[in-house]
Amino acid sequence: MPRNAKRSSERWVRAMVGDTTVVDSRAPLLFWEDTFPVPSYAFAEDDVRTDLLVRAAQAPSTGEFFFLPKGPVSQWFDLHVEGTDFAGAAWIRDDSAVSDRIVFSWQSTIMDRWLEEDEQVHSHPRDPHKRVDALRS
Repeated sequence: MPRNAKRSSERWVRAMVGDTTVVDSRAPLLFWEDTFPVPSYAFAEDDVRTDLLVRAAQAPSTGEFFFLPKGPVSQWFDLHVEGTDFAGAAWIRDDSAVSDRIVFSWQSTIMDRWLEEDEQVHSHPRDPHKRVDALRS
């Protein structure tokens, strides 16, 4: 993929914490960070429960490299759901390709479930260039 490649996805993508749907998007943006082999989703603000996000003053102090942004961030967010706080759960990248979108960490200690259509996905979005997906209809 070229530097900071992106493409619209036609998949219905949702992310949940417990019974709370945090993200519900029928038009996520699939993008690839420089020098990182797997894609991420960036979501329009209208597809995100922004009432659950709180602007964070700084980047989280810990986190697995795999699940963190691979470039500059213009805004960090903490996620507050069902009485639990998740520091650094989301961010807006300082990159014109996705600067109007919110990106969430796929770290398993934050979201309980990620769904593409009705199929549960783990660790990161499926890369449409690396595989053929047969999904139940």
